[in-house]
Amino acid sequence: MTDLPPALKANPVLSTWIAVERDGTMVLRFGKVELGQGIVTAFAGIAAGALSVPPDRIRVQAPSTATHPDDGITAGSLSVQRSGSAVQVACGMVRALFVAAAVRRLGVPEAGITVSEGRFHVDGRDTGLGYGDLSQDVDLSVSATDLPMPPVRDPVPMARLDLPGKMRGRGFIHDLRLPHMLHARMLRGSSAPAPELSDGDIGAGCRLIERGRFRAIVGEREFPVERAAARLRAPDAPLPAAYDGGSGAEFGAEPPRRNATRRIAATYHRPHLLHGSIGPSCGVALWMPGETPALRVWTHSQGIFPLRRALSQAMTLPPETIEVIHLPGAGCYGHNGADDAAADAAFLARELPGRPVRVQWSRADEMLFAPVGPLMSVAVSADVDEAGALQAWHAVVRSPTHSERPGTGPGNQTLAALEATGMTKPASEDVPDALGAGALRNAQPGYDIPAVEVLRDFVADPGIRTSALRGLGAHANVFAIESFMDELADAAGRDPVDYRLSHLSEPRARAVVERLAAACRWHERGTGGEGRGLGMAYCRYKNSAAWAAVAAEVSIAEEVRVNRLWAVVDGGALIDPDGARNQIEGGMIQALSWCLHEELLPTPDGLRPSLWDDYPILRFPELPEIDLQFILQADAPPLGLGEAMVGPTGAAVANAVAHGLGMRVRRLPLSHNRLAEAALSM
Repeated sequence: MTDLPPALKANPVLSTWIAVERDGTMVLRFGKVELGQGIVTAFAGIAAGALSVPPDRIRVQAPSTATHPDDGITAGSLSVQRSGSAVQVACGMVRALFVAAAVRRLGVPEAGITVSEGRFHVDGRDTGLGYGDLSQDVDLSVSATDLPMPPVRDPVPMARLDLPGKMRGRGFIHDLRLPHMLHARMLRGSSAPAPELSDGDIGAGCRLIERGRFRAIVGEREFPVERAAARLRAPDAPLPAAYDGGSGAEFGAEPPRRNATRRIAATYHRPHLLHGSIGPSCGVALWMPGETPALRVWTHSQGIFPLRRALSQAMTLPPETIEVIHLPGAGCYGHNGADDAAADAAFLARELPGRPVRVQWSRADEMLFAPVGPLMSVAVSADVDEAGALQAWHAVVRSPTHSERPGTGPGNQTLAALEATGMTKPASEDVPDALGAGALRNAQPGYDIPAVEVLRDFVADPGIRTSALRGLGAHANVFAIESFMDELADAAGRDPVDYRLSHLSEPRARAVVERLAAACRWHERGTGGEGRGLGMAYCRYKNSAAWAAVAAEVSIAEEVRVNRLWAVVDGGALIDPDGARNQIEGGMIQALSWCLHEELLPTPDGLRPSLWDDYPILRFPELPEIDLQFILQADAPPLGLGEAMVGPTGAAVANAVAHGLGMRVRRLPLSHNRLAEAALSM
């Protein structure tokens, strides 16, 4: 038989994925979590199509380690691409088992049975049987490895299931209230010894919990706890100096390779970036000694099973005694403070048995203590022939780790574990290339080049906690590659689109570039240099997911203003077109904020920013018009979309700025200060 999808192969028992209730409701369970990207709707549509049931018969159960398949972390733009296929195959197998049960019940040949709207028909006539009527006849505790692969059926289009509640402010973990709940705030700050606190310092109705460097204020009422914590929080330590990103000058020493006549080199930089979630992290936990589970944790983590592993290790509890339940939080792509807030709640709950403990991080907590997306530099050199065609490419990517998610590597842990247990933080490691890579994600240029060499210069101790942020290394790598492609085109006296196409033979890659050029009327671009520019960029995310090309129209005065963005995307079959559009446009907007504004810099006091005032982000009035086109590939497998735009969007804007100003800015963000620095260096 055809190989099962990896997620189903790892969790082959069908009852792990779906349950059929007597009223015909299909309870769908999967290991990925809803982060605002719409996978609940996409997976429900896949299940409805595979089972031939009305969409309203699908009920998606909140992910829990006690009942759901372990599908790792919701990351890498892989949810629909990989896990969606697992849902489709599992539900198709369930359908086949119920058809077989109908055959036994009715005594008719299987060929005569069809399924429509959740009902079983024979020769077009309703038999009076539905899934619920046969639910006691079918044992779903069977392994998918023992069943034939079902045919693929089209998903059922559905309106977003999660939006109505979210638009009314319902269903978020921050709003979870359990009986007899206690509220807690963390006391984190400088590395100096914590001061002794008296009852007067703490305040009436509040209690200090302290284990090693782990300190929190806990109380019955939330606002007295918040006031006490605000009085007692220590200032943060100074923001460490950024490590040297290198200049790339070392590339000029060797002669160009064979068939090349010239070597061109440049180095590109991006700063440390914050997640900047609108809602700070929150976690809730309940410790019930002697019961199973002994510890129940509610979290908006992107990986409930890895978090359970981390808690098991840190708290020396068997994994089966811990249940981790996902509830939605503020949107985030990457490793923000969600796991830490959940672990904070878990450690506090064990000190307060039988009482749920809710830990709410503050805006300052989120900005001071959550991991950051790492500063990166990408030094590139290219050997070109007399016509400017690429003969060789060499790059060195300098970066610290892009993943220290708890439970995903040897010793990767939460702040609470390190503070309360004295555990030693292990040496950092980056994401292995086999798992999608971290610093080297999209470092291989997606062009036809005879010789390519890409090296990693790993920064083991950057002096700041770094981890996964949307796209990982793809953001900086695509910014560098696509900026450099424009510089190479300029050196060759070639049009940037024509230059790219001369190095692209893959038909789907060429299609997105050609469609983009037509959409933005590239042929009318002009010579630029007058404060208005048009730039473009292309990439295939991870060199294995969606193809995307982006163009940006900018005007430059004191600041860069992006007036319009165009995008052409080939993401294979679109399971949820509306969700796909949301993912693409959201990724472009976030990349625009990184490109124009975001940079982790010390405050005037030399501290890490703790307020929005010290970390500017894109504002609503700055949003450009976005013209998005999909190249539909109904017969192709769906490809990851969620992170596909972060690289080409920033690169397109950078190329537009270079076109509009006649000078290249190689260091993000493209702020007023960066423009001035570039002008002075000319």
